[in-house]
Parts: sequence; C-alpha cells; structure tokens
Amino acid sequence: PRSLAVAAYSAIRAGVLWALTTLHSFGSVQDTNGFSLDGGNPQAGLVQGNDGNFYGTTQYGGTNHAGTVFKISTNGGFISLYSFTGNDRMY
Repeated sequence: PRSLAVAAYSAIRAGVLWALTTLHSFGSVQDTNGFSLDGGNPQAGLVQGNDGNFYGTTQYGGTNHAGTVFKISTNGGFISLYSFTGNDRMY
C-alpha cells in the first residue's frame, strides 16, 4: 500500500510571520488493505474555483488506487470528486 504523508495547508500572513493550518492530510481515510481512499501524492498545484474552493488531483489512492480529483474548502472540508480507474487518463 502507498501511504504518503502529504497535506494541503492554508497560509495566513500576520506581519512578518506566517501561520500554517492543515486543511487536509491525505491518507487519513484508508480501506481494509491500507490503501488511501482520499488520495495520495497530490500532483501539481491546487486551482481555486470561482466558488472559492480549491481543486486538485492525486497520483495514488481512491477507490481504484489510481488517483483522485478532489475539492477542499477554505475551512478544510474535503470531498473526493472522482476516482480514476486506471483505464482513463490519470492525474
């Protein structure tokens, strides 16, 4: 199983200091075999949609272990939108 410690963070600047908040830690939801259902090894950067949410892809994980498309809200709400099958174009 691939279990990678990767997270999405929010960074807020307060003067000369930055405060980092973890929005989501990938690999926190696993199946009975230890595979990450919420994804692992996020690829590229996040894209912020017109709705204010962030969207991205992962290389591993999901229900088919072939990567995911996900959405993260600014308050840390996480939704897996799509699990690649391995037959479609991954990440």
